[in-house]
Amino acid sequence: MTRLEILDAVDKAFEAPPTATSDILVTAEDSGARTALLEVLHRLPEKRFGSVRELWEHLPDVPVEA
Repeated sequence: MTRLEILDAVDKAFEAPPTATSDILVTAEDSGARTALLEVLHRLPEKRFGSVRELWEHLPDVPVEA
């Protein structure tokens, strides 16, 4: 699991920020994200994110790339 993989799965959710956590999860599911990625995204708090960069504050253990 990498930040790049997460970005690929949720990028569309940030076309019109702010984006709610629930919208991020739906976008990831719609993009066909694997189960492990969805489990990581479920760790996000319920809030609105102004940009994808804000996700990394809540997912500090996810590396940028493999």
